[in-house]
Amino acid sequence: MKNNIIIIISILFSVFSGHGQTYVQGNGVLPFRSIANTSVLTDNNRLKINDAFQKYNEYGVNVSNKTNASQLVGEYYFKDNLLIQFISVDRDKNIQDEESLEERIDSYREMYTENIYENEAYFVGEILIKNNFKGIVYYDKRGKYINFSIRDNTGKYNVIGNVIFKPNNLNNARVFFDNFINSVTFK
Repeated sequence: MKNNIIIIISILFSVFSGHGQTYVQGNGVLPFRSIANTSVLTDNNRLKINDAFQKYNEYGVNVSNKTNASQLVGEYYFKDNLLIQFISVDRDKNIQDEESLEERIDSYREMYTENIYENEAYFVGEILIKNNFKGIVYYDKRGKYINFSIRDNTGKYNVIGNVIFKPNNLNNARVFFDNFINSVTFK
């Protein structure tokens, strides 16, 4: 009887210890909630990396030829049929050359429109200035995602993110984004 209990405990331990939940993935990536707060997303909205990978596939979004969840970077949330990705980093460890916000918007406009005047009508690029951070939001109205980048005013943290949505759901995604961005406060 004692041996049976030991065997059962050993089996249970091996089954449950090998299946840890991964919510944040990538070199130097921090959990969003460790650097900022938002009332719009809760832990109930947070996705495991495997679930986020499945959502990418469901939404038909090109994930740069990633073939499995272990290749995703960031932290993921799901709310109102929107997949939200954050890549939050400590800038002291990930220093990059700085462009002005205007230069970044112009660069993205050029990339999205491919210098074709007719495409200008579909590009949205805005500078964001809030209480304790600034950044940009940019997207193609014909696309499936809203991109953003924000940096706290102390220059310590940077968050790059996406709000991914199904076709014909841009308005819902933009409403969510506006609510989210207006609720963010860096720590």
